[in-house]
Amino acid sequence: MQIFSLYIGFSFMIKFLFLFFLFHNFAFAQDNPLFEKNLEVDEVKFEFNPVLEISNEILNSIIFTRSGEFFKPDELSLDILRLEKFMFDNGYFNANVDTSFTVNSDSTEINVLFTIKEGRAFKYGTIDYYGLDDLDQNIKNLILNSKNLSIGQTYNKSNINLEILRILGILQNNGYAFAANDDVIVDRTFSTNQEISQNVKISLFFKPGGKYYFGNTDITIIDNRYDISITDILRNLEYKNGDLYQKDVLSKSENKISSIALIESSTFEIANIDSSQNKINYKITIRLKNKYQLVPEIVGYELAQRFYGGVGLSYTDRYFFGGGRTFTGSIRVLANSIERNLADMQLTVTQPFLFNNENITGNVRLGSTYLNDITNDLNYRIIEARLVNGVAINLPTFTYFNNLTIDWELINQNFLFKPESPFFVNNNVPPELIDEFNFNIFSSRFNISTYHNGTDNILYPTSGFFQSYNFQESGLIGGLIEKIFNSYTFRYLKLTLVNKYFMSFSNDPIVSVLGTKFTTGILYEYGDNTIVTSSGGEITTNVLPTDFKFVEGGASSNRGWKAKQLGIVPDKSLGGNFIVDGSFEHRLRPFTDSRNFILKDIGFVTFLDYGNVWESISKFKMDEVAVSIGAGLRYNTVIGAVRLDLGFKLYDPQPGPVGGSKWLWGSGANFNDKYNIQFGIGNTF
Repeated sequence: MQIFSLYIGFSFMIKFLFLFFLFHNFAFAQDNPLFEKNLEVDEVKFEFNPVLEISNEILNSIIFTRSGEFFKPDELSLDILRLEKFMFDNGYFNANVDTSFTVNSDSTEINVLFTIKEGRAFKYGTIDYYGLDDLDQNIKNLILNSKNLSIGQTYNKSNINLEILRILGILQNNGYAFAANDDVIVDRTFSTNQEISQNVKISLFFKPGGKYYFGNTDITIIDNRYDISITDILRNLEYKNGDLYQKDVLSKSENKISSIALIESSTFEIANIDSSQNKINYKITIRLKNKYQLVPEIVGYELAQRFYGGVGLSYTDRYFFGGGRTFTGSIRVLANSIERNLADMQLTVTQPFLFNNENITGNVRLGSTYLNDITNDLNYRIIEARLVNGVAINLPTFTYFNNLTIDWELINQNFLFKPESPFFVNNNVPPELIDEFNFNIFSSRFNISTYHNGTDNILYPTSGFFQSYNFQESGLIGGLIEKIFNSYTFRYLKLTLVNKYFMSFSNDPIVSVLGTKFTTGILYEYGDNTIVTSSGGEITTNVLPTDFKFVEGGASSNRGWKAKQLGIVPDKSLGGNFIVDGSFEHRLRPFTDSRNFILKDIGFVTFLDYGNVWESISKFKMDEVAVSIGAGLRYNTVIGAVRLDLGFKLYDPQPGPVGGSKWLWGSGANFNDKYNIQFGIGNTF
């Protein structure tokens, strides 16, 4: 328990004045006939020394008198005390808060002004730590060599609490399981020397207790109706019998067990303490979920910069033939428009502790997709079967990268084309004879991905840096198979680099965030990528709607353009072999303090996107980088943001006869071609 004591002269007089002040405010509120009416608070303002660097946002979060609500005189009196306590906790022991009011002409609204007179700030004069003398020297060094408090800093109660938590964290992660903060004493120095009289002495008292070790861990599964193996649970523990007690290790073990798919809840309790060996024996009580789950779904995701929405049905077996495996099967039907739609089926098995290693998770995914697109001249249909074998490896904490993923994809695609006009192939086949053709493509893709994630939140990052690398190879194995079967393959090497950075501009980090993204990628095609169609003609993969090339424009890239409608390439919808793509986006959530549960999750963005795709890196030109600007609306949910954006083509390197001008405001610009509306789920990056 933490006890804050302030020894100050005339304490009785201060308490008396405090009570008198409080009584006076209440009496004033009751006797003033103006306050007998239901006045609505129009504005709440604060007046204070700007040197304090305190935002109105913070002060508004402290008080209960708020704009748009009815004025309550008794609440105002308490607000004064709240503000004075806030100032006291931040080192201004003698701060004084006063109020004034203005009422509109018809006596229905009131404006409130809080005037804060802070006085001088009190600083740390001395900081002493007690109870740590018997610790090992290395632990004392950890505590004393990285203090959060220093002489001359302004007193701050929160910083003192953080220092206490820091020290307790060190103790509890070095065997002192029951370490506690015994007391905190804040002494003010009285002196005729004004500098000294503004100092306080901080005394922090600790009780480390004894050093402990992990003992036995017993597991009880309530209603073990699925015969869950105790071994499958115990292997998730980060400690073993005899290890030095560490609180972080215990917390990590709790999180890993709670994350097992079949476990609904798990409770860690101390069973007993072996005082002869200083061991802590634990008991874990586990409750299970239903093993099987069948869930209807409303789904939406982006495919090649286009948003598809639809419905689906998923089935899950949370303990598939034991061993912690999970099985998931899903069927989904989605559409981007009436002319562009798809059906998808996926079967996935996930195996934790692959090769009996806690850091390796394996997965096998078998899928089939039917994609129909009659929005362009090709009018194509693709039936795809896909088998993916992969492993995800958690890398050691001392490495820069957090995770390494290795996938091997085997994909067979059947393409059927029904072009509206004759499709030109080689000269051996008259074009007028080709009204329909099809062929098979077999691909073997090898993917290696790794990333570093230093952001503070996966869905809504407010600070930190993210970086990822992806390398993909296709053609080595596919080239061997196409000689055996009547199929063709794509041959290429592909490298993609993604960088993201986030920073907050508000005291509540999520209120105002600037995010930046920079992506670049290069694709090198090699070998013979010529395909003989069912009609005997030859075409190259450059005219096929593949998913491995880079595309630009759409809801998650350059938002002034529709999906796949940007590129210095022969066919923008098919993409190119080199990409530069980036964005600056400011995310604002101004209503996070609102008591309205709908309003508090509404947000806004402004953005500047840039980028383009080229046939090759050698053809890259700076004056061909397209730029768009715009703004958007967000509704933030637990699964991500639902977004609606309006993007304008600020600079279009290829406006053509329709666009008229490269610049949005240029001479002859056709405004109807200069904007697009984008919809999506999840932040753009």
